[in-house]
Amino acid sequence: MSATPLFRINYIEKVYVYQLSTLETAVFDRLLPTFANLEAEAEAVEQSIWQGRTCMPTGESQNPYGLAEAAHDAGVAHYEAGTTTRQILVNSMTITLHHLFEQQVISFCRYELLNPKKDDADKTFDWEKAIERIKKSVHIDCRDFSSYAKVEELRHVANAVKHADGPSANQIRARRPEMFLHPALRNDEQIISPTHLPIYMPLAGQDLFVTDTDLKEYFDATKAFWKEMMKPLFDEFSEYVRRA
Repeated sequence: MSATPLFRINYIEKVYVYQLSTLETAVFDRLLPTFANLEAEAEAVEQSIWQGRTCMPTGESQNPYGLAEAAHDAGVAHYEAGTTTRQILVNSMTITLHHLFEQQVISFCRYELLNPKKDDADKTFDWEKAIERIKKSVHIDCRDFSSYAKVEELRHVANAVKHADGPSANQIRARRPEMFLHPALRNDEQIISPTHLPIYMPLAGQDLFVTDTDLKEYFDATKAFWKEMMKPLFDEFSEYVRRA
């Protein structure tokens, strides 16, 4: 027997939206802040190397200009490694978010809509099948949601980050060409986004650059998707109560 609208509403809010919100808080309040002081860290590395080498025993040959250059290079290397690692984290979080959201949608079909005895043979679901099943079972076309375009964008970005060049990367080239240009260069009108170039290692923080703003919008879109799902379910429940 299919779940009631009230059960679905409560499950969406208490489980799906809560999972997304918890992950979002962990990313923005715990993980990303660890990279907040990269410039200070790089300066500390530079100073540490400079002070360590200038404290060498007297009599040993020292080139102060060479020492300064080596210390500066070490600081730059630390900063670049940190910013690259941060980009890796932001890029890879699109994969985590997309797959969590996709699994929620599929589980919504599998556990909340399907009759286990009648439909158990149909165990294979993908995104398109799940969206069609929701439309068929509860008469809600998710493609009409205002959040749908953004969650579709998330799906393509996540696939591009995971698989590099391919159909999803082409979709992002058409929708968000600026993503192929490093954020630090996007305000320069003379630099054109290199959408004509293939992408090879977005999981290494290269070629495709998801920003914090992008990631926040994807979290907002996935939560909005479920809230838009709740609206017709609530209307159905209200109508049931009215007629009772």
